Amino acid sequence: MFKWKHWVLLILLLAGIGFPVMAQTPDAPVQVVVRELHPFVMLDEGEFSGFSIDLWRAIASQAEMDYEFVVVDTIGEQLQAVESGQADLAIGGISITGEREEFLDFSYSYFESGMQIMTRDEPALPLRELLAAMFSPVLLELLGIMLVFILVIAHIFWLIERQHDSDFPRAYFSGMLEAIWWSVVTVTTVGYGDRTPRGPFGRLLAIMWMFLGLVLVANFTAGVTSVLTIQRLEQRILVLNDLSGRRIATVSDSSADTYLQERRINARRIESIDEAFAMLVDDQIDAIVYDAPVLNYYAANQGQGIVQVIGPLLEAEMYAIALPSDSPLREPINKALLAVMEGGQYNQVRQTWFGSEENG
Repeated sequence: MFKWKHWVLLILLLAGIGFPVMAQTPDAPVQVVVRELHPFVMLDEGEFSGFSIDLWRAIASQAEMDYEFVVVDTIGEQLQAVESGQADLAIGGISITGEREEFLDFSYSYFESGMQIMTRDEPALPLRELLAAMFSPVLLELLGIMLVFILVIAHIFWLIERQHDSDFPRAYFSGMLEAIWWSVVTVTTVGYGDRTPRGPFGRLLAIMWMFLGLVLVANFTAGVTSVLTIQRLEQRILVLNDLSGRRIATVSDSSADTYLQERRINARRIESIDEAFAMLVDDQIDAIVYDAPVLNYYAANQGQGIVQVIGPLLEAEMYAIALPSDSPLREPINKALLAVMEGGQYNQVRQTWFGSEENG
């Protein structure tokens, strides 16, 4: 005998109240929402290709699912479409995160990745770096010390040689010009020019000055090298800590975006990775933090010789297929994914796009 609770439940079932409306119906193809993300999803004149596309085709074939692709521009739109039920699933460089697990379900992981840093691959500019180094406090101090020695030795040489060389100018100004010239060419070991010491004390001074000059020049050279090395290290971005004070960009709503926010690292949030690539090439930003496979693919293709991917993986992450919470497709997709992996199709797809048969 029906109780009032049973009648209420029956009415709710008939009315469909409180139950999510899925994009898929028994006769409708599965709606797969994707965004262009090389090399996972690539779109060329209406033709889809890429690692995630090929993998999904293998999964759908294994599960005997009809499907159609729906293209959006950003990962935020992908996740929103799945969460709202406008699409049945999303694939293509989507990381499993705790935040996303609160409103989505995920399939088994099919790709192990991580985040890295990309910077411009700028050739060294020795002249510019040398000019900058010359005005550094360390080198200005070394240069000042050398100039003092040059002037002191020049005065001593003038005082000695004007007594032994009748051709040596007696006047201070003209005599010092000759002495400074001699002091400079001697300390730089390029010879005496047209002036050589005549007296024994002048020659002894020349010998001492040449040996002392070797030490001074060696120290000055070491100082230049040290300053240039420090400048290059300060300018280069090698690890996460080097991003402090730099112009950084990442893709909005991505796992890299969350990663940077959690570490209080300020970054420009860009809608698409292609936009971030263009900004990096145009010197509008200094670095990009994003998924390593995407960065490496761009660096090896369109960005070859222009950009570089540096440093180790900042944090490991797993890619998976995103589904609505409690999706009935999750179990058949997982079974099909395992079958594709165990049957060798996964390794074939991975080798096609990444040249490796290793999973992850």
